[in-house]
Amino acid sequence: MSLKNGISVRFSPASRERLERIASQSGIKASVLIRDAIEDYLDKAEASGKVSFSLRSRAIQAESQQGAEQTVRKKSVPGGKRGRGQKEAAV
Repeated sequence: MSLKNGISVRFSPASRERLERIASQSGIKASVLIRDAIEDYLDKAEASGKVSFSLRSRAIQAESQQGAEQTVRKKSVPGGKRGRGQKEAAV
């Protein structure tokens, strides 16, 4: 996966509101807060040799995966409907 052209990150509405509030209160751009948070996380992951996710992150990942699977199913057959003999796309 190449990130030459940047990366797009989607936040839940609640997380986005929190980020915007902290950015506003601190006078630091949200993009700078995000970059710093990621740098801190990467430093810790490299130092420990472990990548860990909070339970909240795991729940978000599971929701994201479920949404992706539903999207694949809908796109696998026009209109998201299966006719006889058609199976759902495996993800």
